[in-house]
Amino acid sequence: MSDSVDTQKYELLVIYTPDLSKEKLDGELHELRGILKKEGASVFNEELWGLKNFAYRIKKFSSGYYALLQFDAPPSMIAELSTHLRLDLSVVRYMLVTMPKNFDHVKQRDGEERLLKALHAERDDKKQQQQGGAYRRPMMRKPVDQTASAPIKRKVIISEVGDQASTEPKEPLLHGKTGEEKLKSIEKTLDSILENPDIKI
Repeated sequence: MSDSVDTQKYELLVIYTPDLSKEKLDGELHELRGILKKEGASVFNEELWGLKNFAYRIKKFSSGYYALLQFDAPPSMIAELSTHLRLDLSVVRYMLVTMPKNFDHVKQRDGEERLLKALHAERDDKKQQQQGGAYRRPMMRKPVDQTASAPIKRKVIISEVGDQASTEPKEPLLHGKTGEEKLKSIEKTLDSILENPDIKI
């Protein structure tokens, strides 16, 4: 069909139910093409995207078969096409968009392919840099020297049970003592703990 004043370019995306067999899906697409042809439309691009998962459930389905058709048609046939798609039980959802008059699907396809190639090349470069060791991670900030500004931490040592806590650091109880002296010091500490009236044994 030639581009005349009474035709418009359209893009139709149809989602069919996932329970269709390949033969039934082909039959549905053949019927759709027949309706378009009968009403004077000419399909200039058709893409079958296959079975895709939905982001959310639609009419109790979580996936569907996607088909995209781009065609020229008189605006008067859109009402009949919409009615057919609404009444078809195999159609989960459809979207019909009017395209600009100067729309060229070949240029669009070329642009999409160039964009995809550029994205894939960029992704491959990043992977190669990461695997080859040439990839450099961004430098982290130099840690701040905290010794100058941090408050001095004091060790709290409890000398004996019942005494107040002291903030002055003390030498360990057993430092520099012989084995006998260490044993006596431990016994003395245990005795003071046992004699404390607050501790019940």
